[in-house]
Amino acid sequence: MYRAWCFQEILLSPCVLHFGALQVFWECYEKTTGEYDPGNPPVSFPSHKVLWKPIIDRFSPVSYPEAAWDTMLEEWYDTVAMYGRCKLTFPSDKLFAIAGLSNDMKRIMLDKWPECDATYLAGLWQADLRNALCWSVWEGRRSPNYRAPSWSWAGLDEGSIWTQRPEKKTGHHWFVGEQECIAHVTYVGQSDASEISGGSLLLTGPFVDLHVDDESRASIWESVQCHFKDGSGTEIVIPGPTSKRPFLAVVRSDGDSLAKELSCILIRALIDPSGLHYRIHGIAISSVDGGNVYRRAGLFCVDVNTELVTSGAFEAIQEKKVTVI
Repeated sequence: MYRAWCFQEILLSPCVLHFGALQVFWECYEKTTGEYDPGNPPVSFPSHKVLWKPIIDRFSPVSYPEAAWDTMLEEWYDTVAMYGRCKLTFPSDKLFAIAGLSNDMKRIMLDKWPECDATYLAGLWQADLRNALCWSVWEGRRSPNYRAPSWSWAGLDEGSIWTQRPEKKTGHHWFVGEQECIAHVTYVGQSDASEISGGSLLLTGPFVDLHVDDESRASIWESVQCHFKDGSGTEIVIPGPTSKRPFLAVVRSDGDSLAKELSCILIRALIDPSGLHYRIHGIAISSVDGGNVYRRAGLFCVDVNTELVTSGAFEAIQEKKVTVI
């Protein structure tokens, strides 16, 4: 699948036919199969989840599946990952071409979870914003023309977008509370699918200074040095990572070099399935004109021993409230 507008049409259609050289394949609520052996999925046909169709199709003959909240959000992030690889003739259509999916997603959220905050924020959801902010991209570059706030993947031209949510069976720790992570988007029109004129993210959490290593590779992965300070500004020592140096998944812009001095707000820690270490995620930010307003520069990652998180070692780090545009 290569065209972004076709992507939405395929997912929203209750049934899709694929006319191959030797047989016809079809996708529907129940399965993906072919006419040669309708009882089994075709070996050569790309397999992907079929849960999305009954979740979002308002004309489904069955009621909404008993999908958990986590499963529904994982479907959204998987869909965004596939959508990010699609091509648009006009990059400005980035959010328009997925508006049908976001509208039906919002309807389902409000119907099944009426207490949730279903505010749609340029491809992200306020109800899961802390996780949604921890996206990274492969081979994506920021658009030269403003399309969305820097903390949204919608401002990128192509690129495979990856968002990891906490595993259901493993632990995680939040450095930022739900009420400390609030975003707002301003639209030109009345709909949240219309053109975006601006947006901001208010974020309060552990504030870390980052220094990009001098051996910059000009790739999406950059090694960084972390400087942790307490509330008085005194540098504190937190033992280093268990396996690799802290690194930064960078979002680059054409013609712009990555600043050597960055900052970071730590957002969460996800425990490794082995239980031996946590991977800490935060958003790396660069100051705008040296003030307290920032732009997102990438996703910060570092692995630390489990006891460092559970013992509260990170609670000594100074907290700061920042605005990200």
